[in-house]
Amino acid sequence: MNESRLRGAHLTGTVCLTGGGVGMGTDARDVWATSFVLDNEMVLVLFTSPSGLVLGEVTVVPEWTSRLGQLDSATVADAFASSNGRIIGPTHGPSPASS
Repeated sequence: MNESRLRGAHLTGTVCLTGGGVGMGTDARDVWATSFVLDNEMVLVLFTSPSGLVLGEVTVVPEWTSRLGQLDSATVADAFASSNGRIIGPTHGPSPASS
């Protein structure tokens, strides 16, 4: 992970996504999500194990930012792809069944 993205960021919360938590305990089956509002108004979510191993991450663009203006269904996929370094697109139904 590139920690420089966290300069100027605000930690907004941490939650266990799989049932563990404060007062309940946690183990290697749990996945935690920690969110940050970055200085560019995007939201970074880190997915970690209880030991602190980073399992994944995603950056999400809010529906409105001062930099991008208002997103809509036509622009949100491009904004997501741009902020996460990959191309995504609409799905066109189920994939063909393998023979």
